[in-house]
Amino acid sequence: MTKGECFGKPETDRITKDEFNKWVMRFPPRPSPTSSIPKGLVEMLLAEGILGKKSVESKNYSHLVNLIGMFYLETDDPTYEGRGRFKVEDTGIREISPGNAGGGHWKSKYRYFCIRDHDGNPQVVNFAVIRSLIEQTVLIVAVDRNGQSHNSLQLNLDNNKFVKCAGDTMQILHDGTLTRGKQGRSKRADVLHFIGDRLPQLVRANRIELGSFPLKRLVTWKDAEEFVYNCIEYALVRDEFRRETN
Repeated sequence: MTKGECFGKPETDRITKDEFNKWVMRFPPRPSPTSSIPKGLVEMLLAEGILGKKSVESKNYSHLVNLIGMFYLETDDPTYEGRGRFKVEDTGIREISPGNAGGGHWKSKYRYFCIRDHDGNPQVVNFAVIRSLIEQTVLIVAVDRNGQSHNSLQLNLDNNKFVKCAGDTMQILHDGTLTRGKQGRSKRADVLHFIGDRLPQLVRANRIELGSFPLKRLVTWKDAEEFVYNCIEYALVRDEFRRETN
């Protein structure tokens, strides 16, 4: 798969490796999750629109800074190959502004994964951690379709229903909430049934289990591999639900 085939349009939004490395070098080094977070790093993450003020006000956000550090403060690319339903063929950073069902846009730097799905079609799935309009920290998983990026999954990382920290582990979950444009919110039971049919390994006790991370050491791309794969599959199947129930 060429990058042009992957994106389906000119790569004007792609950030080169050198450009990204220079951007990363502006930040202080990633702090240990068990140490205090440097004020300068917090200020830069706020200024870049990555970390929400409400996260900082909670005074318990070292796990978010750890996750953000993996996405934005590591210069090495993940070396993922894919699994079962898809193969990863390229990755990098791009700056895009995916839309969502409510008409909003989420402009940021995204870690993209160009994949070949189980039908042999090229797809692009993009990840970002972003400050929302109400100053929460949100995970966005956006999918490219017909030359446009749209928000498939928006997960509030400040919500302890979705992010559970216990012992040495942080677990990230979702409840299946899904909105279909002007048609509004779908019934959660319908979404969970649809996801359970196609991705039964992700559904436990009426929730989607996306993955876990260590709490007491720096999160690496190797730690995140299962999480990233689960999010890719979840985002693609959520879009499949939208198309089939439109």
